[in-house]
Amino acid sequence: MSNLEKKWWFIGTVSFLTALVTLPLLDSAGIFPTSGAAQVVIALICFHTIFRLLSTAARFAFLFAFPSSKLLD
Repeated sequence: MSNLEKKWWFIGTVSFLTALVTLPLLDSAGIFPTSGAAQVVIALICFHTIFRLLSTAARFAFLFAFPSSKLLD
């Protein structure tokens, strides 16, 4: 985990974008609102996967924009 991923503003932004993507995805799959433990587990796995995907994409974008930043150490 880089220093960038430990910043509150990075986590907040990625979490917000993840929620914006995950909720319509779960709704279109017929899972949202969740009504059972299995659906909650699927929703959490989906949220975590999209969070890691967006986090990695944002890190690469930050690396491309600011290659010598100390946040990427």
